[in-house]
Amino acid sequence: MIREYRTICDLSEHFFTAGKIQDVFCGELGEILLPNGETRSFQVLEIVGDTVLAALFSTPIGVGTDTCKVRFFGYGLELSLSEDLLGRTWSSFGEALDGGPAVLPEKYASVIAQPINPLARERSGKEVQIDIPEIDKAEQLYLGGRRTILSDPDSSIVETVTRIARQVKISNEERSPFTIVIAATALSFAKREHLKAELRRCGLTAQTVLFASSPEDRPILHLAAPYTAMRAAEYFAFEKERHVLFIAADWAAYAEAFAQAMQSVSIATWETPGRAGNPPSYPYADFAALEERVGCRKGCGGSITMLSILAED
Repeated sequence: MIREYRTICDLSEHFFTAGKIQDVFCGELGEILLPNGETRSFQVLEIVGDTVLAALFSTPIGVGTDTCKVRFFGYGLELSLSEDLLGRTWSSFGEALDGGPAVLPEKYASVIAQPINPLARERSGKEVQIDIPEIDKAEQLYLGGRRTILSDPDSSIVETVTRIARQVKISNEERSPFTIVIAATALSFAKREHLKAELRRCGLTAQTVLFASSPEDRPILHLAAPYTAMRAAEYFAFEKERHVLFIAADWAAYAEAFAQAMQSVSIATWETPGRAGNPPSYPYADFAALEERVGCRKGCGGSITMLSILAED
């Protein structure tokens, strides 16, 4: 049930608070209705009594404390899941960035999911081969495993991701069985288009899906990007039973933008600062929660293997 209020009591560049709110939950989506008919989407971050703190997805220009309505939808961030995700580029919230149509979903699923139960985990003995000597010889990567790697300083992040996507395979198998999910936080438009062109040139478009946030996006969008991509990876791995390679590109920019977004949210929620003014969870707990969703499950033919790339560009 959609509920509307006229109780905005405070407003800043990225956040607002509203009072006398009932029956909402953290993570719930909503929108502000402006007098001219425009809307501003938001997500609830914190609830204290009957007051909510919410993060805006776009500019607060035009929002007034006396003239606007606040509407809550009754559901959180969900991703439309189907085979239509493949070959496309999506925003942090699963909106098309390539001008194509929306997904015709088989189902809707929350982007926040549970980690793999340790008792349900299965260790695979299959080796993942990338055919890059500096990577393969350093430490063997197994199906369902996680690795952080350094990209070639003479290559761009786009070249590194494309090379990995083109060459990755399971040892002793001629063809790659991988569906590739790429998560990119604060990826510029030029790099995003370059990456799409390179994947197309290598004939990888049909087995690849890209989720990206832009440098100018709001903090909450940077926070959502990796979780949205991981939810898509879980769909292909554990529901479609495919082997998925999840690529975080690039991890340095990913971590920096993620930490800055967390810090912004932390300040808005008056969280006690930790080391160097950063929130206590900076940002390891969130990364750990994401990585706990990577692996192989007993009785399932699919898996998620994660590569996090550190690059200088």
